[in-house]
Amino acid sequence: MTDLTIPTDDALWRELNEIAQQQNVTVTDVALQALRVYVKASAARHAQRYSFIGIGRHKHGPASTQAEEILQREVDRRTGWGRAT
Repeated sequence: MTDLTIPTDDALWRELNEIAQQQNVTVTDVALQALRVYVKASAARHAQRYSFIGIGRHKHGPASTQAEEILQREVDRRTGWGRAT
C-alpha cells in the first residue's frame, strides 16, 4: 500500500472528521471511499462509447464499413457539416 499526503483546509478537515465519527470509521476510511467513488466516476466518463455510425441503412451501401468515405463525400468545404441551403 502507498501512503498519500493531501493538504486540506480546516473546514474540510472538520467535515471529514464529522463524517468519520458519524460512520464510526477513520478519516482515512472516509477519504479512501471518496477517492474510490471519484476514480470510478471518472473512469466511467472516459469509457469508450458506442458509435452510431452504420446502425441504419444508407443509399451508398454498408455505412459501417464506408463511414469515412461517406463523411468525406458529404462535407461541404464552405459550409461544413450543415445541410446545403
